[in-house]
Amino acid sequence: MRLAVFGDSHAEALFAAFPCVDIYWIGPVTMHRIGRDGIASMLTPRWGFGRFRKHVLRSYDHVFLSFGEIDSREHIGRVAQRNAIDTGLVIDDLTERYLDAVEAYFGVSGVAVVVCVPPVTPYANTTEQKDLRDRVNAALAKKCESRGISFLDYRKTAPLEDRCIADGHHDGNVHFDPAGTGFLAPCLEAITSQALVHDACYQEQPDRLQRHRTLRARLKRGLLRPFQ
Repeated sequence: MRLAVFGDSHAEALFAAFPCVDIYWIGPVTMHRIGRDGIASMLTPRWGFGRFRKHVLRSYDHVFLSFGEIDSREHIGRVAQRNAIDTGLVIDDLTERYLDAVEAYFGVSGVAVVVCVPPVTPYANTTEQKDLRDRVNAALAKKCESRGISFLDYRKTAPLEDRCIADGHHDGNVHFDPAGTGFLAPCLEAITSQALVHDACYQEQPDRLQRHRTLRARLKRGLLRPFQ
């Protein structure tokens, strides 16, 4: 079975210690960006994909899609305030356009698996941000069910405290520590119907992650502008 994850930095943090999952980390890309321009718009040489490879993700049995943390933490409240509208309207529009983009690329093949918006660490997490994240996840869960799209929600098995990543389980930034993401294994097994090996002695594997380190360096040097 061929598996891949496609998304922001949380995609890599969650799946890096599962050797059987190919990682397509495309930088700090938002759910809004995917909903606006589509998945295929990101499958370009700019982000490490070869020319004429816009169909690459369709070759997998399952592709896990991880977006929305940046939207929940930085943009939903700001957009609602700027436009003087309720955050519920922003969330409804955001999730609707995102899932439209997922369906436009994958169709009804059953390949796409929408991953819940991940929790982050306490120091990057106000009560408002946690509430917005929960509301986005509730909207995704409801809409995925109505559309027949698989929704991966691992929050009940993850090591959380007050809806934040517990101390000792994060990377010192806003992500889970990849070495401690074994909690994800039973959730993945429920979707793939097979046991996936989690490498608890995780170390970066150059053949899988060299492209990601190159992208990070280019972002840091200002050679790429993060998509929002």
